[in-house]
Amino acid sequence: MHPFIFSKAIKYTALFFSLLMYAGHTVAQSDYRPGIEISCGAGIASSDELFDGYKGVLIGQYKETIINKYSGAFNVGIKYIFPGGISFGIMGAYEKESGDWQKNVNVGDINDWLAVREGTFTRQAYTLVAEVRAYYDGNNEDGNIVRGYLTAAAGITLQQETDRYSDSYYNAGYYNGVNTYGNNQQITNNRYHFNGYFSPAGISIGRRLSWYAELGIGYKGIINTGLILKL
Repeated sequence: MHPFIFSKAIKYTALFFSLLMYAGHTVAQSDYRPGIEISCGAGIASSDELFDGYKGVLIGQYKETIINKYSGAFNVGIKYIFPGGISFGIMGAYEKESGDWQKNVNVGDINDWLAVREGTFTRQAYTLVAEVRAYYDGNNEDGNIVRGYLTAAAGITLQQETDRYSDSYYNAGYYNGVNTYGNNQQITNNRYHFNGYFSPAGISIGRRLSWYAELGIGYKGIINTGLILKL
């Protein structure tokens, strides 16, 4: 990432969080007791899964990916809850998907096509973000156990993809030594990209140990659920 772009991203991320925390004070009650909370959860349909990683690492005719396995977006983090129901901390996430590259090949007339498996792929995403949460409803030992909140996060993801030609396709010789990637049967690429998360609709149920569920968009997925332990 270019240093100028990185510095701009830091600047605007900090501004965004400042505005969000200021807005959070207008909706959060003041009776949520300060402390540390640890969370863990899992989501589906994350930003990395939806955008489906790299495209076209294996060159040639048009190919499509068939995802056979997907881990879900696992996330863990630690936050500090400030007076007023605002919590701020660090979150990490991991997800993995694997499947096949395939190409439709005409084996007869215009309507006679066969899906040919050309290779396999494995994609992994490692995410680290700063995350802020603003509770709509404060809570203490005598308060409600059900609380609503909004969440926002910004950070960076390392995405790793490994593509491998199938033995039969590679040994056929079409790509041996002639493609732009060289005579490699397996190729691994890494890239970093900005990532984030926003959920306007979150709910937690419980006091010291609570279950939560969120609807949002970003690295945690469209649907994310798990547990929060307040120390």
